[in-house]
Amino acid sequence: MRKSLVRKELERLILDSHHRALAVATEMVDKEFGGNLDQALSDTDFVTRVQVSVREEWDKYLAAYCELELLEETEGFPAIHWYASRIDAIAQQLPTEVKALGYYPFCGIDFYWARVFKKTVFEDIGFGKQDMPNMWWEPARYGKQGRKQILAKLFELTVIPPTAKLTFVSGNAEVKRRNNDLNRATTTLIVKGGHDFLHFFGTRFKNERPLFGAIISISAVNTLRDIEHCLSAFSYEKVFSYAGNDFIAPYAMELRDAHVFLKYVIKA
Repeated sequence: MRKSLVRKELERLILDSHHRALAVATEMVDKEFGGNLDQALSDTDFVTRVQVSVREEWDKYLAAYCELELLEETEGFPAIHWYASRIDAIAQQLPTEVKALGYYPFCGIDFYWARVFKKTVFEDIGFGKQDMPNMWWEPARYGKQGRKQILAKLFELTVIPPTAKLTFVSGNAEVKRRNNDLNRATTTLIVKGGHDFLHFFGTRFKNERPLFGAIISISAVNTLRDIEHCLSAFSYEKVFSYAGNDFIAPYAMELRDAHVFLKYVIKA
């Protein structure tokens, strides 16, 4: 995909603002909690101070993203269609049986993956909430009306097929509940967007063995080697890797560093 000069500049603004905000937050966590992110996030007063400290950069980030969405429509939605085509390339590695259900925790407003599965469960603690500390987007985007507008555009552009079923779950993805207990062989787990894959996996599945037929890791903060080591203990094998592209699509960040793991059966 070829980028216009305006798109390149907007992407630069988005990434620069994001990196500066992240640097400020990381420095505060390191200084006050010795780098322990779990402790930092559990301290409400600290989280509020971080939000105040990065507000200026985050406002720049959101403003540039709004301009990017307007540009996307002007240019004929090239990034949206390109993003969808890259998802298709990743999905081709999945056996048919694990395309019955997709489970996407920490999804934000990235609903593109509904094009892959018969049904997709999108989970985010921000759905329907106001001013959550881990929101990447404006709170209104997480609300019912905001999600409806995004989905209307993705359905209109046939990024999501009309037969796709989507379910939205609000809550902490690290805690198993009745509405997010999807750990079964016909489910594909998607963990994307700069999350600590190992922390999530160790917390969510510390009391049960993961049974997912497939696991897709995208843009994790952990090394591939560490993720492979973790998943191999549960009989998962990496079958595909995708380096990604340096473009940003509306409603989602970059699609980079993607790896597909499939569950294998150990024969006696």
